[in-house]
Amino acid sequence: MLRLLLTDSGHYILPTDTNTAAEVSQNDKKEVTLFCTKVANASSKKWNDVSSRVLHVFTTTCSTPVVQAEGNRMSSTLTTTPRSTTTSADTLETPEKVKKTVHWEDQCGGADNNQTYDEKITAGTSDVSHNNGILPSSSCAEDHGHHERFDNSPKPCSLTPTTILELEQKNNQIQEHDIEPKINVVDNYHSSDFPGYSGDMLPENVDHTKMTKRYKAIKEEFYTRTGHKPVTPYNFKKWMAKMKGRGVKWHFWEWFSGSGRLSLTMLLAGLSVGFPVDLRYGWNINDLSHQAMLREAQAEFQPGVLMCAPDCAPWSAASNSKDPQVRQAERDRDQPGIDFTQNSCEKQSKHGRGFVVEQPYGSAMWTDGLQLENIQDYRKKQRVDQCMHGAVDEAYNPVQKATGLGSNIKFNKTAIRCGGHKGRQHAHLCGQVGGVNRTAAAAVYPRQMCQRMRLDIMNFLHKRIHKRNLMNIKTESFYECIRCQLGRFCPKGVDHTMVPGQCRHGRYSPGTHPRQRSSASAADPISDWKKVADREALEQVDLQNHLEHELTVEDSHYLKKLLVETINNALGLFNEASNRKIDYSHWVDNPVAMALFKEIFKDIMQVKGIKVELRPFSRTTAEPTLPMSSAYLRLPVQGHVKAWTIGPVEDMREMSFSQINADIDEADWMVTLYGVEHDAVPAPSTPGSHPRALPPQPALPPRQDDAALVPLPEVQERPGDPQEAAAVAEPAYEEFDLHGRQSLAPIRPS
Repeated sequence: MLRLLLTDSGHYILPTDTNTAAEVSQNDKKEVTLFCTKVANASSKKWNDVSSRVLHVFTTTCSTPVVQAEGNRMSSTLTTTPRSTTTSADTLETPEKVKKTVHWEDQCGGADNNQTYDEKITAGTSDVSHNNGILPSSSCAEDHGHHERFDNSPKPCSLTPTTILELEQKNNQIQEHDIEPKINVVDNYHSSDFPGYSGDMLPENVDHTKMTKRYKAIKEEFYTRTGHKPVTPYNFKKWMAKMKGRGVKWHFWEWFSGSGRLSLTMLLAGLSVGFPVDLRYGWNINDLSHQAMLREAQAEFQPGVLMCAPDCAPWSAASNSKDPQVRQAERDRDQPGIDFTQNSCEKQSKHGRGFVVEQPYGSAMWTDGLQLENIQDYRKKQRVDQCMHGAVDEAYNPVQKATGLGSNIKFNKTAIRCGGHKGRQHAHLCGQVGGVNRTAAAAVYPRQMCQRMRLDIMNFLHKRIHKRNLMNIKTESFYECIRCQLGRFCPKGVDHTMVPGQCRHGRYSPGTHPRQRSSASAADPISDWKKVADREALEQVDLQNHLEHELTVEDSHYLKKLLVETINNALGLFNEASNRKIDYSHWVDNPVAMALFKEIFKDIMQVKGIKVELRPFSRTTAEPTLPMSSAYLRLPVQGHVKAWTIGPVEDMREMSFSQINADIDEADWMVTLYGVEHDAVPAPSTPGSHPRALPPQPALPPRQDDAALVPLPEVQERPGDPQEAAAVAEPAYEEFDLHGRQSLAPIRPS
């Protein structure tokens, strides 16, 4: 069999765009028609189970150009003259032999009703090319795509089919007769009834100031990112008349949606999602008229899972600080919506479908507002700590936000308790940041929580309902990155995590891959060095130990290998210094060699540095490379490549200057190890602007000498002198009377 597809894009078989270079000639059209007729005739002769095929050829007579989005399939009322015609196979060889008169009724204007079948096909094809696509808009605006997509083009004109030709097999003949399609036409539909989302549309009977402040922290995501047209109480009746009777069933429907992130996650996963219901879209579940609309939609579309998250403000722990009368008045105001939520959940359970009610874990609504435990298949309230799903504050501190899920669904992947975060403290949701309330901002579910709820809900739908419908959309993702999971359907603003093992773009650094070991960097270089040294025989190297501590067999063998390698690595540097005739001292900076020297002499001293010298004249200290306070122990190892002498250990704190710098009689190579004792106190650092505080000093003991036994002399008062008062009263200096002083006359020049 053969199927021919003609689309607006012109990517298949026949170009149908308005470009004059892509126009199809009349001869090509006739050849295509003849070819299709021969295929139908030959197929009916060859197979007995050939089903009927319908050929649609559309035309329009509206002069206003209409732009139609790809995916819409719109038609209008058709009036034809019903009559049946039987045609043999020979009469279908050429299009000229098929002459058929059709009665036409065009809603946009009159048309020639006496045209033949060929003329109608030709006229219809040319009209299609003139109107930019083979499927222009029609008055019914019927959309077989998603139920929330509406045509936002100008007011469309009507569309009249040229003919509908049905081919059936009967006694190896092709019968041709007219059929009249059954189309549900909504005459009062206008694109202005379904405007795009441009902002919140709060109902009139709510506190606009309070809700505007709340929604400032909760950004809308569903309609903003999908581009769908919102379904509100004002256009619900027209929308319902358009969608009713199609047999559409929803997998998921969310009430009190807030940002709509959970509905967006379900939609991007391929599920059939109902329009989100929230105050920001004009829906007030406390209103009885709105309840009637939602009840009608629930009965028509039968959502597999109904998600409800009523406002928790009057029922939260924070409401306990309010006046009891004010708190009770707020709860009585929301009680109709709570009762409607209870009844809707009971209806979901009665028909074998799922329901979820989300509230804070300590909310009073669980006991005073809802009675979910009366539902037959209700599960015990499940706790979710949102900090385990990535809930953080503006400083990236975890926010616990204990949440309860009352449902008949088992949330295996979502209901996770806090693991402690390795001792990190949880942040408290209080106050504002950047003019946004922290508590209101935390009402949005974390993205990871939405993804895990999606997995649990899809698992429920697979097991209980919609199993056949979900077989084609079941997906498994081995990445934890949300961007990698959703692919091209991921919303804007979600970037790759770039974490190796979690994101497909994450890359491990060389040598850190858990399943692959890089040859460039060894996992344990000390163990590898020891394995190589164990295979070498160094019996020609003699080692004399003058230490009090005896070295083990392994330490002695490793020390021989180390001394040979240390001299070999520094030989080129000493050769260059010898050519320049200068003294040179080399400090070992190889971390593997340093670690091995420390391991060998760990029972003797704590090695801080290793200096290599060639034929030195005298012994030296570690200064200025290491201070004396950090390297006061000295362990000399001297000799040549095949004969070495170790020790003894010298404490330079107890040696004089001449002993420290003593001359060396004869030595080829000198390898000196500097360090400190194991229990030594670290040397103080260089004093800075904040010196260290002195530790508390013990009090001095009482004196034990003879002076402590001698009593202290008594202090006696000085006897008074009667002349002393008179002497004090008389002034100690002579007073003179002040006399006036004449002003000095200016000096006259000579």
